[in-house]
Amino acid sequence: DEQVRRQKEAFVRGLSGGTAAELLLLALCVPASLWLRCAIGSCVDRRQRSAAVKEQAPLPLGSFLLDLLIVAVPCVLSFTVLADSLSTLLAANVGLAAALVLRLLSSYADTTTLRKWRAPVAVGGERPRYLSVYRGCVLLTTCIGILAVDFRSFPRRFAKTEAFGVSLMDMGVGSFVVTNALLGSQRQPPSSAAARVPYVEHLVKSVRGICPLLLLGIARVAAVKGVNYQEHASEYGVHWNFFFSLAAVALATSVCKPANDAPLLFGGLLLLVHEFLLTLLGVGEWALQESPDGNRRGESLLEQNREGIVSIPGYWALHLLSTALARFLRIGRWSQHSRAKWRGIEQSAFVTGVGGSLVAVCLWVAWILMASGLRIVPMQTSRRLCNTAYVVLVLAFNMTVLSPIALLHAFSWASPAALEDSGCFSMLYALHYNALASFLTANLVTGAVNLLTDTLAASSELSVLILISYAAIFTAPYYYLLKFNCRLKCW
Repeated sequence: DEQVRRQKEAFVRGLSGGTAAELLLLALCVPASLWLRCAIGSCVDRRQRSAAVKEQAPLPLGSFLLDLLIVAVPCVLSFTVLADSLSTLLAANVGLAAALVLRLLSSYADTTTLRKWRAPVAVGGERPRYLSVYRGCVLLTTCIGILAVDFRSFPRRFAKTEAFGVSLMDMGVGSFVVTNALLGSQRQPPSSAAARVPYVEHLVKSVRGICPLLLLGIARVAAVKGVNYQEHASEYGVHWNFFFSLAAVALATSVCKPANDAPLLFGGLLLLVHEFLLTLLGVGEWALQESPDGNRRGESLLEQNREGIVSIPGYWALHLLSTALARFLRIGRWSQHSRAKWRGIEQSAFVTGVGGSLVAVCLWVAWILMASGLRIVPMQTSRRLCNTAYVVLVLAFNMTVLSPIALLHAFSWASPAALEDSGCFSMLYALHYNALASFLTANLVTGAVNLLTDTLAASSELSVLILISYAAIFTAPYYYLLKFNCRLKCW
């Protein structure tokens, strides 16, 4: 009813976030779960091989249940009842994974056998598996977060900040922008024949590709207004939403092709101009001046959606800088020489893992210099404005997530083929394979839960049970679609 809707709206307003240290722990929790999942999967796969059990169905159901138990459930717990014990949860995952790995490696007396077992198959030009797993992690955590935030067991410091601050939920849209940029880096380089497509043809194809995002954005506005669903107007604006932001970034990237040839230069200049407009010309103050309930907005579309529109240059700069990082880390790129030396895909994962770790450290230091008590470059972090501090924080957060996943694949004690055959990370591959459809399903299930139940009245135990069931519901259909190599795409 109307009273419950207003309570839910008030529940997510006026928040200031938490600490960067807690955000760092959250960024490491999911990769730690993946290391544990891989260790368990390797042990199971070895037992099957030693027993000569080689006839197994692709993507067995047990692997999906293991993913749900070892990856999704700890994610739910870290967002709710174990939010105050993140370091303990992280240490437990790392400790169990290390113990299993040591036991697994110690069982091999013949190192030649181990080396043969680790040798991966030729991968050719396909996308590195660690990128697929990384994208699946971003989707899983974001989808769990959009429902978890409506429960009281979800700490308010994790919810989106009102104007300035650091929080887990603030990383959502920024992480999607980074993920899209990293995946886009897998396309052919500008010097290839594919890059010499006529500009008009390229633009038409790009506009056709963003039409689903525009339609989803319009559909979300109509659905929210139609069912009187709770809104947080200062999140993006009265009509603006997540889908419009992604569509705007994609359109800007397609229209300005020269920016893709020098993403570091264009991204850095764009971020400087954006920060200049926000601070020295007062655009940031204008975008944040109205009250949190949004009742004092003007009548024009620009006034009503100022946050979403003002943040577009920042998100575009984030996309360009992510593309530059992908090229710097050579994500998914390797040569014939390095393949002979590093066994193909492992070189790409190694460079991404080690290089990404160093980049993450530099980015965290840069953010501290900008936003912490050192005050060398005083600057507050704002998701609503997508300012420089927010862009640096999002990049640091995502590099912190991506690097351990890449290292997992680079130094895996099981071959990539073995992990894939045993169905390891099948839930994450499934989310990646049908990314837009799975995210839309999660949004629909989230809306249904909020309309049918009073999430604010749910106990901590009940909220955890609902969130685990929700994770199973929105991932299971796409696991079966992946099993039959089926992708939901009509454009």
